[in-house]
Amino acid sequence: MPAAVFSQLPGELTLQLVRGDEVSFSAVFTGSDLATYTLESHVYTGQRDTLTVLVTPTVTKSTATVAGVTSTTVQISMTETQTLAIPSYGTPRWYLRWVSAGGVTRTILAGAVKAENP
Repeated sequence: MPAAVFSQLPGELTLQLVRGDEVSFSAVFTGSDLATYTLESHVYTGQRDTLTVLVTPTVTKSTATVAGVTSTTVQISMTETQTLAIPSYGTPRWYLRWVSAGGVTRTILAGAVKAENP
């Protein structure tokens, strides 16, 4: 019988974009009321203690309850100038984190960023 595994790793979401283009996408978290949470996102290079932030996307959220189920839609956007700052080489990555009112941080999505020249 295989051993049980507990994982708190973020969902993997690779972003593919054209440098110099505006980019915006949404993620819906069903059953999650993030009204009191702070959200943050960064595109970065490096490892652990030597991260270099390349871009800080704009993150907005809206919460709705339908038939007793609360969901939060998170919109992540980058301007033309921001996507141009992401190199088409190397291994840039991104993440989306939420921080509860009590200060608990959870990285919920993360992945590679593949920025191509037009």
